[in-house]
Amino acid sequence: MTSHDIQNAARITVVFSTLYMLTLVNQILTKKRLFQQFKAQGKSFHRYSAPEMLNADRLVANLLEWSLVFLSPLWSLAATGHLSEAATKIAWTYVGVRGLYCILVTTFGVNQNGYNLPLWAATLPGYFCLLYLAAQAFLLLF
Repeated sequence: MTSHDIQNAARITVVFSTLYMLTLVNQILTKKRLFQQFKAQGKSFHRYSAPEMLNADRLVANLLEWSLVFLSPLWSLAATGHLSEAATKIAWTYVGVRGLYCILVTTFGVNQNGYNLPLWAATLPGYFCLLYLAAQAFLLLF
């Protein structure tokens, strides 16, 4: 284990966690804004009938559901002293495409029929990053 590997993984994790916190802030602010909007119209607010709220909730859930898949190989590589320069760059790329995903969801929303073509600009590169990190960790550990 090298301190350089740990420091790189820690930096990546802090930025990734900050991105996650920003999705939570977005979720709270969206809920507050929509609640006030519905109240001004004399309607009751139901979070699952408001598309904007669904988008905010989906952002949080999607980032959270992929967190373990990202952080596990990252820290496995760092803890064993095998977080290569390539793996570090791939991990930073993943954080970047997750940021892009957040921008795309807030811009285009999440389509309920599953056809979210604009989101694939971030999703596919993210999958490749995850596969690379997972393969590196798996090959190292097994």
